[in-house]
Amino acid sequence: MNNDFIKNEVLVNSDMLLQYANKFTKDQDDAEDLLQDTLMKVIRYQKKFEKSTNLLGWIYTIMKNIFINRCGKNGVERNYASTVFPDSDPA
Repeated sequence: MNNDFIKNEVLVNSDMLLQYANKFTKDQDDAEDLLQDTLMKVIRYQKKFEKSTNLLGWIYTIMKNIFINRCGKNGVERNYASTVFPDSDPA
């Protein structure tokens, strides 16, 4: 796979992928960030994609995992902040 894979297979679906990201984040800016991070991983791991499988399913799985990891990280950060600064207003 190469740049043609990204251009012809992945980027043509970017509008659909952004809609999917919006369903996760409920915020346009966060959805765009999620899509960008997803596309970066797709580029990084494109050699692991098997051509005869479902491309969008593979990308959706990457996106979902990034989102879940962010939620976990943000939850840990909020819990830490509330422990260290118990009188502060949560962000």
